[in-house]
Order: sequence, then C-alpha cells, then structure tokens
Amino acid sequence: MLMLMFELLSMAERSTKASQSKSGPEPHVGIFWLLDGTLLTDSTPLDQAEPYGDHLTHPRSHIDVWDSWQRLGKVPVDVPYEEPPRGRVVFNRKTSQSELLADKCILERKSVVAEITNGLGLPKNVTLGSDSHYRCSKCLFGSDTEEEWDD
Repeated sequence: MLMLMFELLSMAERSTKASQSKSGPEPHVGIFWLLDGTLLTDSTPLDQAEPYGDHLTHPRSHIDVWDSWQRLGKVPVDVPYEEPPRGRVVFNRKTSQSELLADKCILERKSVVAEITNGLGLPKNVTLGSDSHYRCSKCLFGSDTEEEWDD
C-alpha cells in the first residue's frame, strides 16, 4: 500500500512538472531601456503587479529605477533616463493581454521586441504600441548618431 502511494505521488509530481514546463515562465510587467544596444529591464511578476485603471503595472517608475541604477553604477551618471529608447509592459485586465508600449526605435527592431517578450515571459499575442511618454531624444530632437539605433 505504501509503495502504491509513493508511485501515485511520484506520478502526480511528474504531471505537475510537465504542466509547469508547458506553461512557460511566469509573465512579468516592467520597464525597460535600450542603452548602447543592451536591453536593461526592471520587472515584477504579474501576480505582484499593481492595479492602474484597467491595467496591472510595474510599481517602479523609469526615473526612480534609472536614478537607483546611476547610484549603483549600472548606467552612466551623465545620461538622463529619458535619453535612451525606453518602454513599459502592462497587462490589460479587460482584454487579458500584455501590452508592450515603447519608443519606435525599439518597436522597429524585431529582435529587441523578441528579447523583451522572451525575457518577461510574455505570450505570443502581445499587443505592441507607442506612447508619447516613450520617445527617446533621437526621436524627439533628431541626432547625428543615427547608426547607434540601427539593427
């Protein structure tokens, strides 16, 4: 009898592990930047996200995270948070879909969008969009260093 219980428990554990691997990593919401070709993210698991209207969102702001990273030496102190292309992933509770809002310099680069969606464990049906909050200095003012953003 004890052996049968052990076998059933073992089968249940294998079944649970198989279903977890099929569902993939837990989705996150978060903020991100593309700095000199490197993606920088700060995220929160969806089950810990904060409500904001019809959405669930990351609790920390771009300016606060950037300031913290500057103090830690993770990003240059002479680069303001709004200069590199940036964006945010939120979860729309009405549509049950993740939404990736970003600077067009990011949205135009499929490899970067894929890196964001994979890194945050997002499903394939992510809604992509732009937002006036997420426009880098190149998009706002033009730049002589256009090649920095090219894929």
